[in-house]
Amino acid sequence: MTVINVNLSYSKKGDDTLMNHFIDHLLERCTHIAKQTNTFHPFIFQNHAGEHQDVFAGYSEENRRKLLDIQHQIDPNLRLQKLQPGYFKLDRSRIAPIPLHEEL
Repeated sequence: MTVINVNLSYSKKGDDTLMNHFIDHLLERCTHIAKQTNTFHPFIFQNHAGEHQDVFAGYSEENRRKLLDIQHQIDPNLRLQKLQPGYFKLDRSRIAPIPLHEEL
């Protein structure tokens, strides 16, 4: 197994978009080659994932469904998901955070 962790260093803040496109293209090429050689595995380590990557894709649809069912049982109104801005969501949606004064 090979694990790829891409860390880029560059000096101009204005190059963010260019560098993000470069990383995306690099990962797309690696994924394509891995699939061609039958060595691809969909697992993505959350701590090293880009915000657009589906970190739950490697969990299998059955396990994702179980997690969504548990989420619905414990938090049907998605309060915890709304209170935790950003990061990765099971349904990949971005929910605007609730202002703290509404929770107090």
